[in-house]
Order: sequence, then structure tokens, then C-alpha cells
Amino acid sequence: METILLILLIISGLLFIVQAILSFAGVGFELDFDLEGGATDSPFGMLTIRNLITFVLGFSSGAYIPLKFGAPVPIALISGVIFGGLLSAVIIVGLRFLIKLQQINKVESHEYRGLTAKVLVKIGPERSSAGKVEFVLHERIDEMLALSDEKTALHPGEEVYVSRLLENGMLLVAKAMI
Repeated sequence: METILLILLIISGLLFIVQAILSFAGVGFELDFDLEGGATDSPFGMLTIRNLITFVLGFSSGAYIPLKFGAPVPIALISGVIFGGLLSAVIIVGLRFLIKLQQINKVESHEYRGLTAKVLVKIGPERSSAGKVEFVLHERIDEMLALSDEKTALHPGEEVYVSRLLENGMLLVAKAMI
């Protein structure tokens, strides 16, 4: 029994490490099996390869260690199931938290339109040179490069409003009408 658990531990550990490296490198792959007919909002609604590898890693280590210290096989297996379930739950909750953070920080281009901002670095007239503006969006202060179609330059301290987000990732701003 110890040999089987050790083999499972080594294989699942290696797969877990490879999967983590690929995820950090941005090469994500996932096979999902929907168990609830489309209801995938619950953390346990999806059986994924990542979750299966995590469970097997937790199960094999959670059962191998007690067996190594002389625990009876049924106790070791129960320990493995509990530890595998806990490890899977922690990974699932952690990934869901990271996904929520990523969604919170994601800004849609239409959200910039109409924002008021303050010029930090001079913006040249008629898109001749980019400057920098500061604004508040999603309750945080942010800075971005900006261009303007105004006939005169916009100087630091001036208040502007954002017309739109340009394709190059800069904001198009205009003088605020006071």
C-alpha cells in the first residue's frame, strides 16, 4: 500500500509542479467536466484535471505519511481523503479569489469615457505629444498617458475630461468646461 501511495505522490507531485509552471508562464490548459448541468458557480461544480491532480496529491501524501508512522490502513485512507479534499478546496478557493481580483482590476474601455482627470505631465496640442493624467476609477487613483485634440497645450494641474480610450491604450482628453 505504501508503494502505491508513494508512486501516486511522486506522479501527482510532478504533474502539479508542471501545471503550476505552465500556469505561471501563461500557458493554461484545462479540461472541465460539468457535473451540475451548467451550474458552475459553486466551487465544487466542476471536475477539472487540475482539481483531480490536487486531490490525488493531497490524498496520497495525507495517507502515505500516517502509514509511514504506523497508522492502520483505514485511518490512513480516511486521513488521505480528508487532506485531499482540504487541499483541493484551498486551491479552488484561492484560484477563485485570484480570478475575482483579476475581474475587479479589469477596466472596460467605455468606463473611461466622461471621467474627470488632472494633468500631471504637459499634453501637447493636436496630439503632438503625449502627457500624463491622473484620475479615480473603481475607488483607486490611476495614471495614464493621454493625448488631446485641443489647439493649445494642457498644462499640469489643469482639469480635463476623458473623451475615450484610443486604440494605442492612451486616453483622449479635452479641457473641462468650468
